[in-house]
Amino acid sequence: ASVCLGSSLVLSSMVASSAATPSTYCTAPHTGTYAFLGSVNMNGLSRTFSSWASPYYLFVPASTTTTTVAQGSTYTLSVTSIPDATAANTIASVWFDWNRNGTFEASEWTQLWTSAASGSVQITVPANASIGQTWMRVRTRGSGNLNGSADACT
Repeated sequence: ASVCLGSSLVLSSMVASSAATPSTYCTAPHTGTYAFLGSVNMNGLSRTFSSWASPYYLFVPASTTTTTVAQGSTYTLSVTSIPDATAANTIASVWFDWNRNGTFEASEWTQLWTSAASGSVQITVPANASIGQTWMRVRTRGSGNLNGSADACT
């Protein structure tokens, strides 16, 4: 549209999302020696966990813990864990459902550490990540347990 100097023009924009936010994800069972998640921090998202009870997983609603990230940008994800009395260290992994298909895929996995109680990694949002609310899963277990790319739900 043409606009003359001194006139006003209303612009509007819309971001189209091809998929609704998935409503359910698999639940990882409690197996092996355990380690509780202590905290998660990334780009202003900050969540501390102080107590855990069976079944040892927690869905945190987006209304209480969110951040905004941009496609192609890199962010620092910092996580702490609380090992049980039998495990001096933990193993930790994170999955981001970048394509928002309701599945934490091996290609969406990052190993945080294999024998520690805390750590930080750089997370790059893929340039082709689907726009909209995206789920993240952080899983901690006692060091020596499996926690690889295919273990989001095992």
